[in-house]
Amino acid sequence: MTKTNPMQRQILSNAVLVLPSATIEGSLVIEDGRIAEIAAGRRYADGLDLDGRYLIPGVIDIHTDYVEKEIAPRPEARFPLELALHYMDLRAVSCGITTVLSAARISDERRGIMGTWSGDGLEMARSYETFLNRTKARHLIHVRWDTNFEPVENALEELQKLKSVGNWFTTRTFLESGSFAMSKALFAGRRSTAIFRSRNRGN
Repeated sequence: MTKTNPMQRQILSNAVLVLPSATIEGSLVIEDGRIAEIAAGRRYADGLDLDGRYLIPGVIDIHTDYVEKEIAPRPEARFPLELALHYMDLRAVSCGITTVLSAARISDERRGIMGTWSGDGLEMARSYETFLNRTKARHLIHVRWDTNFEPVENALEELQKLKSVGNWFTTRTFLESGSFAMSKALFAGRRSTAIFRSRNRGN
């Protein structure tokens, strides 16, 4: 007989919930990692008391070059991509960012100004594939390419198959729903959330 894992339940109580069309006080019930209930005006004795902190949908950073700073923080300094991604991941979630699209180009490898990293986007996307299940936030590659780089057409087929490539994510999301509606989709779609303490609530 196959055993099934019991449903994992978490309650975030006494929070200020930022919704697409309103801001309410109440609680959030999470079951199996997904939002099961938004309880306006209700507190749970067995929930985690957020003491009036703001609870918002996880922030999406649709284009950043920050991973380059983690890989090459100084001229001549280089860190492995896995280590750089680990620290970028920690910084992201500490700021309430739960989806990060790191910009990377597809072009010939060449040295950047002042020794900054200038690696190939396709190779980074391949590497990201091995890290997808190890990070706290969702990390994707936002690919751009040099129009004078002829082999780019040969890379498109592989790019379409890589789960780490986020170009399709941003294009589809903004065409279908727009940036604000995306926040609504994150609540309705049971994505991650971020917790912040209000500056005007006595912290």
